[in-house]
Amino acid sequence: MRSHTGEMPFLCGTCGKGFRSKSRLLLHVKIHTGEKPYSCVTCGKSFKTKAEVETRMRSLFMCDLWKKLPRKIVSHMRSHTSERPFSCETYGKGFRSKPELLRHMK
Repeated sequence: MRSHTGEMPFLCGTCGKGFRSKSRLLLHVKIHTGEKPYSCVTCGKSFKTKAEVETRMRSLFMCDLWKKLPRKIVSHMRSHTSERPFSCETYGKGFRSKPELLRHMK
C-alpha cells in the first residue's frame, strides 16, 4: 500500500534517504558501510546482494558459453532474447538463424 501513498517510513541514519520497506533500507545502508558479503566463486569479486552475484555468474558463464556453442544452440539462445540478426529483404521480418530465413524465402 505504501507504493500508492508515497509513504517512506524507514530512514537511513547516515543520509536521511527514505524507503518503503526495511529490507530496502538494509540494502541501502551497505552503500555507506561498504559491506559486500557475497562473492563470485569464479572471479572473487564481491557484491552487496546475492542477486548481483547471480547476475555476474550468469554473464561470465554466458560469455564463455557463447564462444563454444554449436550454431543450433546459439540460435536457441536467441529465442530467449529479441535478437533476430537475419532479415528478409522483401518483408523486413527478422529470423534467429540463416536456415530460418532461407525456409521463409522458399
